[in-house]
Amino acid sequence: MRIALITPGGLGPTAGGGGIPVITRLAEMLAEDHCVTAFSLSRVEQPPELNIWHPDTQSVTRSSVLQALRALINEGRRTPFDVIHGFWSFPAGALAVMAAKLTGARSVVTLQGAETAAVPEIGYGDLLNRYHTMRSRLTCRAANAVVLLSHLQERAFHNAGFRARHTEVIPWGVPDSVFRYAPSVLSEPLQFVHVANLTEVKNQARMLRVFGQIAARRPAELTIVGPDHMQGRLQAITRELGLTDRVRFTGYLPQPAVAEAYRKAHFLLHTAYWESQGVAAIEAAMSGAVPCGTPTGCMADRDDACVTSDDDDELIETILDVADDQTAYRAMLDTGRATAAAQDSTWNAATYVALYSRLLAAA
Repeated sequence: MRIALITPGGLGPTAGGGGIPVITRLAEMLAEDHCVTAFSLSRVEQPPELNIWHPDTQSVTRSSVLQALRALINEGRRTPFDVIHGFWSFPAGALAVMAAKLTGARSVVTLQGAETAAVPEIGYGDLLNRYHTMRSRLTCRAANAVVLLSHLQERAFHNAGFRARHTEVIPWGVPDSVFRYAPSVLSEPLQFVHVANLTEVKNQARMLRVFGQIAARRPAELTIVGPDHMQGRLQAITRELGLTDRVRFTGYLPQPAVAEAYRKAHFLLHTAYWESQGVAAIEAAMSGAVPCGTPTGCMADRDDACVTSDDDDELIETILDVADDQTAYRAMLDTGRATAAAQDSTWNAATYVALYSRLLAAA
């Protein structure tokens, strides 16, 4: 099968932690058995061992999108693609749909983030902008298939009036070889970890307040992993809350070090406003930490393996109840691990191949 993958960027590692490991891993796994060309709409700093087209511009521009379209059409006409798959509805998803129509390929669009979100508190989400909503709806309606990352996102997709010829929920999986299961013994001080880019949509200020209330009642420590895009505001909140001796900021860490941070933790604490999936919860469950936080993304789908609540007091009480109950804690670990292992990165790639094959058979 000849497959084109289109992404705004994130292929391979970057010095500042801007890579998207799940997309890079999918491309590498597909390339083991299929002919894969990845098209990045921005420059790839450290290209993985893939056939990659990318422009010389550091960010996505109108010029880089047009260059990518020309490259897709030229390559597709020389040796036709069977499937063209874009990640995010715009610009990569729209580009996938357009190039597929021009070359006779099947098109797939995976909705990765803001397409089905509306968070007015911080002005986040395409649903807050009529133009962005319209272009996403048009892209999804024209695609042969639209992939969503959680059932919560699937409900948001339909509730927002999106339509598609075919939709399928395919959550990202992570590899057991990196996120090896080795849970820490549940004991005090309770160890919490948070893994994410430090950005408004992750609502880390709320996470710090929740942790502060837990730390006021139990010995507890929090490790925050991820590049800082908030210019030190979260560190300032940590100081205001008197938590500097309980909270550690690591900045960006490579994946093996992230996996080790999960294994040292008892709980992942994640209070995002919105997640399409929230891969950190899958990584934590695979490694041996119980995800806790707001019911968004995959954490809304799996209340048997996560502690979730929109109410901070209820969330805190439930976390502490689980911390006091070794049996309940172990059951959540085992359930989360079983689900993450059943839908790991190998399953993810095989599920995409099955989708591609169905689309081709129906052509």
